[in-house]
Amino acid sequence: MGTNPENNQIAGAITYPVSSQNMQSVPVQPRQPRSLQGLLRFAMEATKAEDAPGNSEFSPMDEERRKFLEDALKSLTVNVAEVLQSSIKVLTDTEKIRSIQLGEPLPSDVETAFDNLLDYIDDIDIANDFYKMGGFAIFPVCYGSENDEVRSRASSVLAEACQNNPHCQRRALDCGLLNVLIHLVQSERGHALAKCLYAISCELEPTKTRHQLPPVVF
Repeated sequence: MGTNPENNQIAGAITYPVSSQNMQSVPVQPRQPRSLQGLLRFAMEATKAEDAPGNSEFSPMDEERRKFLEDALKSLTVNVAEVLQSSIKVLTDTEKIRSIQLGEPLPSDVETAFDNLLDYIDDIDIANDFYKMGGFAIFPVCYGSENDEVRSRASSVLAEACQNNPHCQRRALDCGLLNVLIHLVQSERGHALAKCLYAISCELEPTKTRHQLPPVVF
């Protein structure tokens, strides 16, 4: 059986025929990107085949659509200062907090206030703003509640504000909150005790080698 040597390829000691009819062309790939602009161009070229047919040029936005998008963006914008101030107002309402009896579920506005604070004060700058806005005034009120969930949530807020935040740690010590927590440790149980110990840890751990601690009164 005769073969055309020009159409043969050699792999080691084996000669095998190569037919141009069986070869498939490989599509040319876009050049690999080396910058952000190049990455954008690469993505556009790579997905060009998936684009819908027709004119893909942008057209000016009409007034109705522009207003709709502006309203949608405004609805997603949160005024954090207002949220903090509103939460502080609820949680410093002595009459409201003390009216929550032992074992009762938290009123919706109180629960929302705690949730809002915990959502934002993990940011150090916002935690500092929380203190400057008088936020630490919630702790004497909440720790005076007979409801263990109120005290537990207050400890969570204090821990979140103080964690890795030297400014709030110092302010908490200056306000005597360490003494309050140590007294609570002697009477708290279960979840409330765990949160109380967590708040003590966050208040003390990063600062104990840098700041002189105030005397603890038993």
